[in-house]
Amino acid sequence: FLFHRYELHNRQGVLDFEEEALDCIQLHEPFKKQFVQIVREITNNDFRYGNRNLPSTMKLYCKKEELFLEFESSTNYDLEIASDARKGRGNESLLMRVSQLGGKIKESLKDGLFQFSICFDKKTITNPLQKISF
Repeated sequence: FLFHRYELHNRQGVLDFEEEALDCIQLHEPFKKQFVQIVREITNNDFRYGNRNLPSTMKLYCKKEELFLEFESSTNYDLEIASDARKGRGNESLLMRVSQLGGKIKESLKDGLFQFSICFDKKTITNPLQKISF
């Protein structure tokens, strides 16, 4: 669905998803559903604020016992000026989902390059007893 969304918005996207990471997400259906919504919100924000002339990059990979989703996009978005906008429903939903899935977010904006990273503990993803509700 990601390639299609970028194509519809006349944008370039580079996706680098490792097979091991995709397999990890497939193991727990409730996690997978919320993960897809997280990716959708990240791309929605990119369509709104990203630079249309440069490609955005999304990586999904595992490292040791963690799953990482990293996103990078060129933008003219200003974190200082837009602090109120960052409290919007989409961002609120994104933060809530990541938190409920046990993830940690890092983000930065420097010289027009927005970088966003989420880290999940793989034990949280694959624990069949974990209850996720939305």
